[in-house]
Amino acid sequence: MISVGPRSLLGRVFVVGCSCYLGFILFLFTRQLSDFSQIRIGGLDELEISSIFAPGVKGTTIVSYVLYIPDTVPKEARHGTNKVYKQCLSNLEVFLERGVAKDPKVAYVFSLIGETKCPKALAKVALAMPESVFLVRSPKYGVDLYAHGDVVRRLRNTTETLVALNCGARGPYIELQSDSRRLLPSTRWIDAFTSRFDVHANTKAVGVTISCEITAHIQSYAMVVTNDAIDVLADMWSPHIMRGVQDKLKIISSQEVGASVVLKQRGINIAALNEEQGRDFRDGRETVCAPEFANSTAFAERPILFNPTVCRPDTTFPTPGCRGLKPCQMVFVKYGGETLRDGYIPKSTIRLVKQEDQRAKLLWSPKLCSSES
Repeated sequence: MISVGPRSLLGRVFVVGCSCYLGFILFLFTRQLSDFSQIRIGGLDELEISSIFAPGVKGTTIVSYVLYIPDTVPKEARHGTNKVYKQCLSNLEVFLERGVAKDPKVAYVFSLIGETKCPKALAKVALAMPESVFLVRSPKYGVDLYAHGDVVRRLRNTTETLVALNCGARGPYIELQSDSRRLLPSTRWIDAFTSRFDVHANTKAVGVTISCEITAHIQSYAMVVTNDAIDVLADMWSPHIMRGVQDKLKIISSQEVGASVVLKQRGINIAALNEEQGRDFRDGRETVCAPEFANSTAFAERPILFNPTVCRPDTTFPTPGCRGLKPCQMVFVKYGGETLRDGYIPKSTIRLVKQEDQRAKLLWSPKLCSSES
């Protein structure tokens, strides 16, 4: 019989081996904690502009990503709000897994709003890609457009293209015909937007969706702009423009809707992935996103029904938003915020998002957005 008691040779080897193994695990754990503790989130003014891109690099893109995930939520605001913040974190993790890749022409600036702590998934990516991923602390303005504006004004002279995203957007969903574990993460998703530039009528601003709520405009949860359009946003997306205004609807009307209005006034056309190419929104005639509903009294009285990301079940007939959005055609879908909290995300969109997310996680040949979907 072989003895493995603590006094036997085999027992001592066993104890020493276990101790070394546990010590190694503890080392890795503390090393990880130590690495995360090295993450420093400074103000945007501390960001060294010269360190963003190597000298001489052309066709540069800044991805401005805004997230707000507070540690605690006031009791009176907890109804549905915790769900929104959990989804925000989930959307961020999906973006990090699929859309943040090393590319000499692409840099990522993550603005952490207010008291938001850096999620571990983001800290891990920032440590792995210090030359491409930058973390900054942004004031709690109440509107993420102002955080994007801060980034634009700081880095305007370093980039030709700006991508504005917030954690209410889920994606990217890009077509892959082979194992997504080999092909992701990737920056290919940016091409879906930039390929629309100048295809028709001086298009310099492209979003996922165009909403006709109030007037035709790009919805700001995911949009890409270039050249003169960047200058418009730099001027408009500033808290000084709406100083003293607390009404969120008025701010959105002025800053989100207003941005598209000013772009059109300056001769810049807007476009979106949910719209057919070739539409010119500048002359004021292209104002209805759903022509079949144009003469409806209900729609005239409730313009929110023209929002393609919102499905309102309390109407007497299906609204355009209830058709849903196909994530693999839209690249990003609105999957958070008040739309999520109030239960207005179309059921078909939810079903397709879950389907593609599951496909991406398959252990055997995952094919995100493949033609087999």
